[in-house]
Amino acid sequence: MALQGVFLAGFAILLVYYVGCILRNYLAARKLGIPIIILPFDNVNPIWLLLAGPLHRLLKRIGIHHLRMGHLGWEFEEKAGPFLELGCNALIQVTPGANWLNVAHPGALTQVFQAERRGDVDRGEGTNMLKIFGPNISTASGADWQRQRKVTAAAFNERTNRVVWAESLKQGEDMVGNWLAAGEAGVRSTADDTRLFAMNIIMRGGFGKAYDFQPNPPSVTKSEDTSSSMDYREAMNLIIKNAILIIGIGPDNLEKLGFVSSKLKTLAQAVYTFRQHILDMLEQGQKEGKEVESRGNLLDALVRALNNEKQLSRSETMGNSFIYTFGGHDTTAHSLAFTFVLLSVHPEVQGWMREELRRELNGQDSKQWQYDAHSRLKRTLAVQYETVRLYDPVLGIVRAVTEGSNFHMSLDGGKTSVRIPPGTNITLNINAIHAHPQFWGADALEWRPQRWIKTEDNGNEELIVPEKGLFTAWSDGMRVCPGKKFGQVEHLGLMASVFRDHAVEAAAEGDETLAQTKDRIMGVVKDSGMTLNVAMYHPEKAKLVWKRC
Repeated sequence: MALQGVFLAGFAILLVYYVGCILRNYLAARKLGIPIIILPFDNVNPIWLLLAGPLHRLLKRIGIHHLRMGHLGWEFEEKAGPFLELGCNALIQVTPGANWLNVAHPGALTQVFQAERRGDVDRGEGTNMLKIFGPNISTASGADWQRQRKVTAAAFNERTNRVVWAESLKQGEDMVGNWLAAGEAGVRSTADDTRLFAMNIIMRGGFGKAYDFQPNPPSVTKSEDTSSSMDYREAMNLIIKNAILIIGIGPDNLEKLGFVSSKLKTLAQAVYTFRQHILDMLEQGQKEGKEVESRGNLLDALVRALNNEKQLSRSETMGNSFIYTFGGHDTTAHSLAFTFVLLSVHPEVQGWMREELRRELNGQDSKQWQYDAHSRLKRTLAVQYETVRLYDPVLGIVRAVTEGSNFHMSLDGGKTSVRIPPGTNITLNINAIHAHPQFWGADALEWRPQRWIKTEDNGNEELIVPEKGLFTAWSDGMRVCPGKKFGQVEHLGLMASVFRDHAVEAAAEGDETLAQTKDRIMGVVKDSGMTLNVAMYHPEKAKLVWKRC
């Protein structure tokens, strides 16, 4: 009985503490005068990250929608809907850990980016999960961030972009060749193929490693303590697909828990393979010495930084190897998969883009297509912009108000300004802004790349530049994505090699009409959500048929 009493007393103390934390944060949130949502756990609680989504879907079936704006990925699913319904530009999630201010106005984004330069805001708790393989540029702050940025961002230069252009053309030709070979049977592997494409590009452009486009590459890396083997690209795909699980358990605990399930054992091997591959590349780069320096790529930067411990530690080198591979692979792969599936039911956009490609790219052989031509492909870039506007693989941009700061911002579009308490996390809800009818018109939810192009009086076409804070697919301010141009050149090269002389259409099922096929395919696109990034849940349901034209 005494033990039971101790247990009950302990539980009561925890309950009082828990309620007290929520009450404290609720009272702080009330001062902001915006809608409040109370959640039982912090947004970055690993258990909550795993359970909130399934719990939301379960509760929704019985008519309970309390977690509508409280599960991982709600920003993508809801877009601007909650803000339009509540008539606000911001709402705040109250949790026992911290308050999460969610803003959906371009002016607020601009204020936060300016405050970041002053030091009033910095990286938030939401980025800590990205330390999965070590500290990196995405998790660092202050002087640490400046040091890592200086080391790694220099690798994303015009010399690297030229390599990316040529490699994207080559990989694209090989990829569309595989698709054409499928004939009328069609292709259901679009998402898998774009993952392979993106991996090959980051390996070539970032690490100087060339791979042929091979949908099912042989396993080449063997684990020392298992008899099985796993290809590096397969390992990376497994890590990304199961990132939330790996974050929750911890990469170093997977092998210890391998007895629980074969999946955990496989993931442990994937982690080993990834680490070993990165270490092997770095070791090889150190052996090559000056030869690798002449490439000017990410591997070069990491090797030189590793040789000088004042620039990057070994754990930071591993962390940045992962985050750049992840950033250059997963986000690009998903946006390309969305692009291909969307284009399959928009032949008018294909024709519009093809007209530009045939006008600007001279010569039958893609080897004759000069890098400088990429800057003239305005319509083709508009296709990428429109895809990431509505289907950005990244949920939002997370910042936190630093301790001791006196940060004020407008939450009502500029009418009044309120003080945001230190410790408050701020989510810049780019999904809501990118789909808000106030900024993008009544057709804001429609995928229409033509919206990005304007024709000048002289007949020249130019890409429209939105107002500050209105389009931030690659973030903005001092932390704008260093690989932005890299990813744009990659997209342009692939679209050029695939669509100048080829067309794609979604295969009908049974007696479907064109309209019915389009509706079904758009259903595949909309059936998307959050893993570590936003992706289609079942891209294989979209069978695509490719033809020469």
